[in-house]
Amino acid sequence: MISFNFVFLLLVFTSFLFLLISVFLYLIIRKAMNNQFKRKVENYKNDYRIHVFHYLQNEEKEPIAHLTNKEEHIAVLELLSEYANVLDGEVIRKRLRDYVADHFEEYIKKDLKSNRWSVRMNALYQIEDFNLNFMIEPLRNYYNDRRLTEEEESQLLKMFALFQEEDLVHKLLNTKTNLSNFNIRSIFRKMDRETFSKFVERFDELPKLYQLAVIDTVASERMLWYHLFLEHMLQSDDSEIQIRTLKAYAETSLPLKEEELEPFILMRRWQVKMMLAKIIGAQRIERYKKLLKELLCDKEYIVRSEAAKAIMEFSDGIDILTEVVQVSKDRFAKDMANEWLEKERSGDSY
Repeated sequence: MISFNFVFLLLVFTSFLFLLISVFLYLIIRKAMNNQFKRKVENYKNDYRIHVFHYLQNEEKEPIAHLTNKEEHIAVLELLSEYANVLDGEVIRKRLRDYVADHFEEYIKKDLKSNRWSVRMNALYQIEDFNLNFMIEPLRNYYNDRRLTEEEESQLLKMFALFQEEDLVHKLLNTKTNLSNFNIRSIFRKMDRETFSKFVERFDELPKLYQLAVIDTVASERMLWYHLFLEHMLQSDDSEIQIRTLKAYAETSLPLKEEELEPFILMRRWQVKMMLAKIIGAQRIERYKKLLKELLCDKEYIVRSEAAKAIMEFSDGIDILTEVVQVSKDRFAKDMANEWLEKERSGDSY
């Protein structure tokens, strides 16, 4: 009985060891093959780089008329993507688009149907990089037929925005996944002015996440023609809407009447105080220099820092902070004033 158990355990151990060795060898071989594949791609890129560049710049003969293997396809596509991000001009972009259409349309369509998520996403990025608006039908099929991840849906909606898809508004307001604020803003930034204006006009009907993204996009893209919209948002009963709107004013440097700031002066939320400091400094509102000195004593570091930074925007900013160091009894205020005076002395950018 003991002998049987020993033999059985030995067989189990041997089988387990064999399995581990097999997996280890598989991983080593797979790694070696991947490295070899990447080396081939890099070698092709080095061989073709100058030819692709001259073709895009001067429309010389096509760099590679016939692509014979997968490594070549990937190498040339990566080169074209790199140049798409650094070369500018409608003529060059047209050459890029035409070359990809002639040589890679079927290749990219095939990648869109791949079982591998990374391959599909890479194809989506390539369609965006090269502005392949003729791929709109495969994109529609992709959107309608797949169980999309958030990343896939976000990228598809970005391209629908770029290509001015007619039902984009409906798609974006009825997404299949829960898009993040970042992804919604990325989609908004790809829209033309007319499409984005539809979301501004329907602002009150939008979910909260979309409302915040609209305000953030107005700020990040410096859409100064929406100043009346921002003025209206300052009157919102929603504190988060108000904070995002104050942030928009701080980032765009749109003029804000002093009386419009009054309702926020006594608010306790640190985000409001931080944005107030930013706006007062950006617009150098003399009336509120005293408020900035008070904010130097705030318990939140970021509020104190923004207050000191705002004070430095005034012509007598150094004098104000020096006085704080000399006479203030608040340790937080003295430390922050010292910190910004030291930045000024050392020439640090801020």
